[in-house]
Amino acid sequence: KERFEEQVKALEAGDEEALYVDNWLIRYKEGFAETLYLKKGTVGVADMNSFHKRYLKGVAFPEGLRYIGSEAFERTDIKSVKLPETLELLKRSAFRGTKINEITLPASVKRVDQWVFMDCEALDRITVEGEKTQIVWPAITGHRNASPTIVEAPTGSTAQAYCEKYGKKYNLIFE
Repeated sequence: KERFEEQVKALEAGDEEALYVDNWLIRYKEGFAETLYLKKGTVGVADMNSFHKRYLKGVAFPEGLRYIGSEAFERTDIKSVKLPETLELLKRSAFRGTKINEITLPASVKRVDQWVFMDCEALDRITVEGEKTQIVWPAITGHRNASPTIVEAPTGSTAQAYCEKYGKKYNLIFE
């Protein structure tokens, strides 16, 4: 724990944008840049707390990224993001409260945990390419009192079942 705290202090004091352990991003520096570019070879973004990240407006993910951890980009000002075709897991609250307006979940995504897209008031469309992507309630909550969120996915998919079960409550429309 002490070594980690020393590394975090060095990150905050230095010219580096992010702190990695092996191929995992474990922390990024507040206010360093508006767009975070993850280095090539990054396989995961560790769980993070959501404090002091509002400045972040974009993130560029490399191919090969497989995991995005809990609260990794929660409550940031990110408006758009392209998820890599290698992504498998979005953990709890990964993009909660962001300004994303449209997103595509590649077919490689196996699981979307709870609250990943909760409180994303600008989210108008989410495309789920995989037929068997597990979507844990309440991963997608849509706009409760505004225009609906369109969920585009294959007919007969788990995304369609999610919309049928929770669509009325969360103003989701399946296409």
